[in-house]
Amino acid sequence: MNSTTLKWLAVATGGLVLLLLVVNISERSDTVSGGEILLPGLKDRINDISEISITGAGQETVTVVREGERWSVREKNGFAANVGKLREVLLALADARRLEQKTANPERFSQLGLEGPDGGSGTLLKIGGENLQYDLIVGNVAQSKNRYVRLADENQTWLIDQNPDLPDGASGWLSTDLLDIDAARIQSVSIRHEDGETIRLEKASQDDANFTVEAIPDGRELTYATVANGIGGVLNDLKLEDVRRSDAGELISTSVYATFDGLELTLRRFSDGDASWFSIAAEFLLPESAEKESDAMDKSDESASDITDDVAIDDTSDESDSAVSPVQEASAIRTQHAGWQYQLPQYKANLLARRWEDILKPEE
Repeated sequence: MNSTTLKWLAVATGGLVLLLLVVNISERSDTVSGGEILLPGLKDRINDISEISITGAGQETVTVVREGERWSVREKNGFAANVGKLREVLLALADARRLEQKTANPERFSQLGLEGPDGGSGTLLKIGGENLQYDLIVGNVAQSKNRYVRLADENQTWLIDQNPDLPDGASGWLSTDLLDIDAARIQSVSIRHEDGETIRLEKASQDDANFTVEAIPDGRELTYATVANGIGGVLNDLKLEDVRRSDAGELISTSVYATFDGLELTLRRFSDGDASWFSIAAEFLLPESAEKESDAMDKSDESASDITDDVAIDDTSDESDSAVSPVQEASAIRTQHAGWQYQLPQYKANLLARRWEDILKPEE
């Protein structure tokens, strides 16, 4: 199992830990070469932060909160936050230096994007914790690597030496990783539409490079020989674009992915207005090859017992070489995704909804 899968599994089972925000406080100084620190003391207290709210001009407030060691986005029903993005923004602000003093005239704030969200420009950023509060308005980018800012309770504006990247909207603060199942693990895929149309593809062996499409309609042929490989690889590095806590929508198709080691993943596609949302479920099913081996072992128990005195039995298994078994993997996937629906990148959503006409050459 690859490192990305293990990282995702840790997130699913253990929550998001803010260890990445730990900094070397001994290196902190309130005045540094190149200008004064913009937010004195923030680096000292960075691990005491428990809430960050972001309000952009014309946008609803987004609130990223910490509960214990887990960060989540309040406006997305507490879905896991992107700790990497959070770390990037907070460390940029903690290290920011005042490079150049700019206007203190409110009539000129709009030129720097620093009116504040109520005035139509700039983003209000509130960083809070126990006995901790910093309110900052972040404005326009300058020369790609700098930014205009001002403290929310002051008129004085500044050019700083950092350019914190603030995502637009709540979705930009979400942890986007959903699944990472390599196509080499996939044994079969079926896509069943609610009108009855079904496409099935499979591999006879894990060593096969390409998927074979079953039951191609008479007189038809695939657009190209490897057209099924895109469908088989959908679960590799699968990420979300949005999330909601819901079971709403009309079911329009069901895609089932089975791996050679017994993991079965079911992605159901729902239509809700103009949008498509997907749910994710997982089960462990004993692979057919393992069932055959089990039957064979049962039949050979007596003969095997006759040779145990002379032959060393190797009872090691594939699971001993893997940090996470398919059984544990299925359980973690169910825990992570239960009750959630996701919007996916369009090209991945399209692959999960393939029909015959999408993969066959036009009829002559």
